[in-house]
Amino acid sequence: MKLKKYIFIFGIITSSLLILELISRKYIGLGTPALYESYEGMEYKLKANQNIRRFGNAVIINNASMRTTQNIIKKKAQDKKRILIFGDSVLWGGTHIDQEKIATSLLIKKIKNKYEIYNISAGSWGPGNWIEYIKENGLFDADKVIFLINSQDLVDIPYKGNGINKQIPTSNPPFAMLELINRYLFPRAIKSINTMNNKFISFKNKNVNNIDDDLDSNINEGIEFLNEVIDLVQKNRIELIAIQFWNKEEFESESPMQFHSKTNEILTKKNIKTIQTLEYFKKCSSNGKKLFRDGIHPTIKGQICLAKVLEDAVYF
Repeated sequence: MKLKKYIFIFGIITSSLLILELISRKYIGLGTPALYESYEGMEYKLKANQNIRRFGNAVIINNASMRTTQNIIKKKAQDKKRILIFGDSVLWGGTHIDQEKIATSLLIKKIKNKYEIYNISAGSWGPGNWIEYIKENGLFDADKVIFLINSQDLVDIPYKGNGINKQIPTSNPPFAMLELINRYLFPRAIKSINTMNNKFISFKNKNVNNIDDDLDSNINEGIEFLNEVIDLVQKNRIELIAIQFWNKEEFESESPMQFHSKTNEILTKKNIKTIQTLEYFKKCSSNGKKLFRDGIHPTIKGQICLAKVLEDAVYF
């Protein structure tokens, strides 16, 4: 009887795990994350030639680690101009939005007869990452380069250590359910615990002025990176346009954050034409919740608005 009981329990557990695996893989879309590879100086880049579905959304990475359906070749079409757009997770769009609904895809549909548009981005990328990408790949005989840059990019410095962050997938997990636990459930639990601890520490030290000793050095390094990547583009005699992206807090307060003006100062000194996203997004909606799914990343409606900004940058 005990043996039958154990077999029954084992069967229930096994069946439950199989069902959870099926749900995690087929209906949630886990098990096939967008994959990255480590790259010295660049931290990481998206692996080339990916075509996956994630949370029901298509994610396509071309032969040069760009989130663009079309592969890129060195020689562009004679009847088209080639535009390279560099950015971070704002431009990348995330796996929560289908490939066809990110801003660059919307732009491609509208002006594909005259332009080739390529999305060169990844989460937490900034000028330091762009530099290494350009050094590795060149600028593909581009006619114009667009930088989509936000207020925090001056202090988003590429990690200099060896290897890649464990939370950034470099290969598919053996089980979708394992990804659910390791990448989503466990980190969220840790984050909740840390948040509680930080609140306690903040309460204990509420009258103490905390100074980030690394901030000044990060700003100086970020300024160097931005100047260097601008010089790389200008050295190739390629027209450069910059878009300063206003996040949700900046959008709602209509006041830019700390490093916005410093970024703008650098762009002005380098004679870079610059577009601000604030007025574009205000025309799309006065409600930040409709345009941003969190503090910085655009919703589908926000992507439509961003596509209008990118279009004007192409024609600027």
